[in-house]
Amino acid sequence: MLSDAAKGEDGLLQASEIVQLRLKAALVVLSACDTAVGALQGQDGVANLSRAFLLAGARNVVSTLWPIEDESSLYIMRRFYIHLAAKESVPLALAAAKRDLIRTFGRDVRPYYWAAFTSEGTFVALP
Repeated sequence: MLSDAAKGEDGLLQASEIVQLRLKAALVVLSACDTAVGALQGQDGVANLSRAFLLAGARNVVSTLWPIEDESSLYIMRRFYIHLAAKESVPLALAAAKRDLIRTFGRDVRPYYWAAFTSEGTFVALP
């Protein structure tokens, strides 16, 4: 449960709250639109969900740089998890999933459909 109404919680987990979590997650996947995009916060740089999870202790975060299309996103995420299950590192698994999409649907697949997905973190294979 992400909120406690009795304590006045609104049920929304925001970047400022995520940073305060102490995570031991090997991977966080944020496959919604614009999860790697945020406002410039002075010297702190860009504040976004991806950065918040890294600051909270996640070792790897997969997120998106712009609004994503549902069908290609579903394909990429399915292939990404197949590659992760084969013990590939997060960035290699994500890159392989993108190549799978291009190979399956042809070289004419525009980058809009696959290039929004990005990975940040330690870049080692997951346990």
